Amino acid sequence: MQDQDGGYKRFQMEEYTSEDSHLKSKGKLYQYYCSLCGQMALVTDCLLDELPRRSTDGALALDENTHFHKKYLTLGERVCLDRGKDKIEIQYRYNCKNNRCG
Repeated sequence: MQDQDGGYKRFQMEEYTSEDSHLKSKGKLYQYYCSLCGQMALVTDCLLDELPRRSTDGALALDENTHFHKKYLTLGERVCLDRGKDKIEIQYRYNCKNNRCG
């Protein structure tokens, strides 16, 4: 490009990455993968190791109303468990989308 005097304009080329962005994200996202095939299974804004565990069986409790999450899974079977006197637990199981391991 030429300027008004007939010379060429100088420009400086800068490297720009998403880390240089002025946009502020709400936090870091963590990705989890299927342990059998390696396909992405879950993206969430919290570490699974830091989630509370249920005292009866040690299952993780992810509060879907307070944590961002995106499941790359298919809905599996629904299991009803008897948890004692007048207590029934309904579990919704999720499977990997890959047909070989899900």
